[in-house]
Amino acid sequence: MKLIKSSLLSISLVLASFTYTSAATNNITQWDDGFDTSGNFTRPNSPSNSFDTNQSFGSNLTSVINNSITPLLSNSTITAMNEAALKYSRIVASGGWPRITAELRRGMKAPQVIELRQRLFAEGDLAQVSGEAQSFDFNVDQAVRRFQARHGLVVNGLVAGDTLDALNVSAAKRLRQIRLNMTRIKTAKSRLFKRSIVVNIPAMKVETVEDGRIVSRHNAVVGKIDRQTPLVTSTLSQVNFNPYWHVPISIVRKDLVPKIISDPDYIKKTGMRIYSTWGGRELDPKDIDFSSKRALQYAYRQDPSRANSLGQMKLNFPSPHAVFMHDTPGKSLFTRNFRAYSSGCIRIQNIRQVVDWVLNSDKAWSQGETSKYLDNGERKDVRVRSRVSVRMVYVTSWVTPAGTVHFRKDLYKKDGIGSLATN
Repeated sequence: MKLIKSSLLSISLVLASFTYTSAATNNITQWDDGFDTSGNFTRPNSPSNSFDTNQSFGSNLTSVINNSITPLLSNSTITAMNEAALKYSRIVASGGWPRITAELRRGMKAPQVIELRQRLFAEGDLAQVSGEAQSFDFNVDQAVRRFQARHGLVVNGLVAGDTLDALNVSAAKRLRQIRLNMTRIKTAKSRLFKRSIVVNIPAMKVETVEDGRIVSRHNAVVGKIDRQTPLVTSTLSQVNFNPYWHVPISIVRKDLVPKIISDPDYIKKTGMRIYSTWGGRELDPKDIDFSSKRALQYAYRQDPSRANSLGQMKLNFPSPHAVFMHDTPGKSLFTRNFRAYSSGCIRIQNIRQVVDWVLNSDKAWSQGETSKYLDNGERKDVRVRSRVSVRMVYVTSWVTPAGTVHFRKDLYKKDGIGSLATN
């Protein structure tokens, strides 16, 4: 096979040693928790994730697994980002990278594959420079998958849709994105306690951190484009077992009352109660005209149960935005790459692990106590005795100590540096 001529590789070779992580997940079916996933929201343009986690990629598989114990909000991250910024500066100075003008997939032979090889080599996704220049072969397929993993995209090896958009974000914009997020991380990491829970909204991920090391990582569901999760700096105060759900007025108006109108049995099926005001008398749904404006002003509360929209566990902290982190009775959204489906609060996958970690410093509490309340369904509020920082941050780019450069969709358009399309 012919070698790709060095003249085609106009981009600096300095990044060829980068390693990359995977965001691969399994196929899922959509669910509706009755509130947060209803209504209008922006869906990703990518196809469903058809990446087969059982497929063998040889040595490439280990290069796309994220096993770093380094927290997002750390000096190590900032050091790695400084180094990446220097490398991207050299790419920009050398003229950037080529645009990809066609949809491509493994097995194709086309002149555009030459530009794709150059593009993937520029950031280090394609370390292999041998092969037929116009052939989309195994090595190119693996490089595309690594690129997709770093960008939080569906890992399927197809150059189309969101992947094509991400490939065509300029090197100059990526450099500005790295620098912008370095500043965000420096600000957010100040005054953290020894233990912290960090929600990265664009990545739709949660980290628990203790003594400067990751304890656990979790997929999260965050706020929709029109119901954004706010930035939060706070301290964890309470764990609620089997909580009530006091339905916010915005959800009452946009979701709950329209749902009741379309399904009169919905109140009974979901254990919802209606009150004249908070602390007022309970009302009989049969006496309410839900098409009236008055119905939008009542107080709605869902009884504790495994079917409660908050699930069986809730993490509270002071916030002017009245947001919190919680369990959920529906789990399938956690397996999607795109998880901006809530009304602003954070749903955490495997939240039991977080709760056990939060309460493990409380000598009066045990995992057996947690199991008891989850099994019997009784209400219980537990004050968090140790200091645990809560940070909800907006970080669209970060770098691991191993040199893995991550980018995510500018979900809420906060970066202010043009289109950074990675749905």
